[in-house]
Amino acid sequence: MKDSDSSSKWPQHCVATLLASLATLAHAQGGAQCPQVPCDDVRTVAAASTGVPVEHDFNAAAATTYYITLTDLGAQFAAPQPLASLKLAITANDALVSLVPITGAGAGAATTTLVVDGAGSVATNGVATASFTTTSAGAYRFHIVGAPANGTGPGPIGLTVSATQGGAPVQSWSDAIGLSGAPPSSAEGIIQQSFTVTAAGAYTVSVADLGLPQSLQGPPQLLLLQAGNVIAILPDPGSHALNTTLTLQPGGYQVFAVGLAANGAAGGLFSASAIPVPAGGGAPAFSWTVPVGGTIAVGGATPLTAGSQYSLSLNDLAFPAALTHLAAMAVDVSVGAAAASLAGSGTQTFTAAGGMGDTYQIYAAAQAATTPGAGGYTARILPMGSSVAVAGAAKAVTASGGTLYAYDFTADVPAAGTYTATLTDLQIPAALGAAKLALVQGGGIVGTPLASPGSITATLSAGSGSLTLLAFASSSAAAGSLLDVSVSDASSKLVFDQPQGVGAAFNPTQVSITTKGTYQFTLQDLAWPASFSAMGGQLTAVLTQGGTLVGEFFGGGTLSSIPVTTTGKYYLSIIATPTGSDQAGTYALNISPAPPAPSVNLSADAASVAAGGTVHLLWTTTGATSCVASGGGWSGTFTGAQATSDSVTSPAISTATTFKLTCTGAGGTAAGSVTISIAPAKGGGGAIGEGLLLVLGGCLTYRRRRRD
Repeated sequence: MKDSDSSSKWPQHCVATLLASLATLAHAQGGAQCPQVPCDDVRTVAAASTGVPVEHDFNAAAATTYYITLTDLGAQFAAPQPLASLKLAITANDALVSLVPITGAGAGAATTTLVVDGAGSVATNGVATASFTTTSAGAYRFHIVGAPANGTGPGPIGLTVSATQGGAPVQSWSDAIGLSGAPPSSAEGIIQQSFTVTAAGAYTVSVADLGLPQSLQGPPQLLLLQAGNVIAILPDPGSHALNTTLTLQPGGYQVFAVGLAANGAAGGLFSASAIPVPAGGGAPAFSWTVPVGGTIAVGGATPLTAGSQYSLSLNDLAFPAALTHLAAMAVDVSVGAAAASLAGSGTQTFTAAGGMGDTYQIYAAAQAATTPGAGGYTARILPMGSSVAVAGAAKAVTASGGTLYAYDFTADVPAAGTYTATLTDLQIPAALGAAKLALVQGGGIVGTPLASPGSITATLSAGSGSLTLLAFASSSAAAGSLLDVSVSDASSKLVFDQPQGVGAAFNPTQVSITTKGTYQFTLQDLAWPASFSAMGGQLTAVLTQGGTLVGEFFGGGTLSSIPVTTTGKYYLSIIATPTGSDQAGTYALNISPAPPAPSVNLSADAASVAAGGTVHLLWTTTGATSCVASGGGWSGTFTGAQATSDSVTSPAISTATTFKLTCTGAGGTAAGSVTISIAPAKGGGGAIGEGLLLVLGGCLTYRRRRRD
């Protein structure tokens, strides 16, 4: 893709195969979702050095066999660019679903290895198939892990599910497997979209290199297809023009476009659109703007008032140090055209276009200095004469290859007043190596930034926009660290809280607990594609609220009987260091009210016995699944339903003895005990008592009287 001649030659047979897999676009990757209790969630996480896992949910209509096709789309290019690895698994009800080993689709030269649920085979031309049988209707989740080839950007993949082998897809997705964070400078920007034309008309179809911060490696390339047939190629193979005018008939169309950042560039930006002829004659058939490499979208897209003046404002915050490069552009994404641009801090005014409901988006590209390796900036759109932005955000930036990680968190300020922001080092699994925090509002820093964990108190305005917390941190160990940033008002009421893992795979689960009580948290390692504990990896869960540690557990397991006395939002943070060749792992998380602790009622049929005697020990329990006896020679392990309610004869008792029964159930452990004493020994002879002598004397007198 280095010149317009070579970049415009697209093999149509590859395009038809590619677009068949791109029926819908959806990407389920993200943090775990447990908005309320009970919660049941399964997620795959990966190390930063490999591809970000892709997850999609599939709702099976019935208990039947489904057929899946997993496609490495990069392997289908004329010059194949397959991923380094690609694997897929399916989960349901916190368990892996057994799959038929994936098989290749036929003979061919271009091959790549795809693995489904641990069973590997060679897939021809990057296309592989498998089947799986659902035991019941309901929710299933696809988990895909992989890694881009060395030195390349994200690789496109496709996934389809059919009810019959080779049949029409029931559901399909397309994604890109790439590294987390900013893509490498050689990364591709890809448009894979569909649109519908309702009435025939003339349109100008075009692609444009917007040059932020630099021009692309070559002109962006575009294919326009209808029913699998290519109807337009840009740049034009003959004239090399980046636009063409043609009549679009009613029906569905597909767009596939690619832009490649120049070697060594911080990033790039390009757009693709189809505008009615004449211009302004109606809404565009399509218009998309795509950042490439380190160029990012800042804030959300915002409609502006037609004919009104606005200013694009860009500010290097110089925290913790000034940036080496900073550029921004306001783009009318309704037509894919730049409205204003800046190469450094400053402002530029522009007039919002009208007539087509125009929407504007800020894009920016920044680079931090090698030392200290971090910086921050704000990019905003403001109405003329106003200090309150209608679009934009503050962003944190770190230098490539540095040890610091950059985070920016947005918090709503409910009212003007004094607020305190706190950065807490939770020291789990290890302490932070470095931590910095700054508060940004109204395009600038408020309060005094932190160079280590601590608190910032600042006066904030409710009318200056959201508060952004810029944080930079590193871990002191390979296992990673956990920090928390929170904001409280003057009455110490928590208005914002967010934990963040540093230097390890991290999934935060926000849980809203509305009822006080005792809760149980269970974390299970599903060991796909490998166990977290293999080769020294780890899986850790930490429960926090407002920077306060509530509970933690390691290596998977159960955190039971956690009393919740304060309702509200909690975070269960999963910190993982996956190992193995795939550098990825999958876990299941469950949160539910904890079952009540078991009860034990142990008694005996006598409170005391003569030395050497025995008693019958009787017991009943509730909520117990196993019991263990101890004390007084009564020993053994009693398990099963029978043992939780039974009776036995004790061993011989020679001294006062306490018998104990400890029982365990889902709600914890409880014990019952009974003490048996020794009764006093009975006498065998000795002196006759005075009362007995009187009785005997009376009897003798009576006998004598009868005889006389």
